Amino acid sequence: MAYTTQAKIQALVPAPHLIDALDDDRDGQSDDGLLDQIIANSDNAIDAYLQGLYTVPFSPVPAACAEASLVFSCEQIYSRRIDAFGRGNLNPFTARANFWRTRLEKIGNGELPLDADTAADVQPGASILEDVDIDDTFRA
Repeated sequence: MAYTTQAKIQALVPAPHLIDALDDDRDGQSDDGLLDQIIANSDNAIDAYLQGLYTVPFSPVPAACAEASLVFSCEQIYSRRIDAFGRGNLNPFTARANFWRTRLEKIGNGELPLDADTAADVQPGASILEDVDIDDTFRA
């Protein structure tokens, strides 16, 4: 299950910009499968941040993952044709995407919870190992 949808993306990216960004062959139509791949790339990035503590992919999708996927997808869309949109090098989604990258990194490090309903599968901790010789004497 994808973490975001085409409908949510269309609510944030104006149709002419979306078609332009997804039309590599310049036939006036979005290229088949391209938006699905962008969403999959976004979901994979989220999973990479969180897979150390959580079983991924998520189902149901936590709100934080859904929002991050939407923002990451929109950032990728604008990155594909940033100059065509007349914004120079300013991607309108980069600041929000950077916020989510930082937040997901903190969640993945166990510094923040994902949400109130999703428990981590792994609890961070430490292990103490001793190095013992064959004759059971301790070595520092």
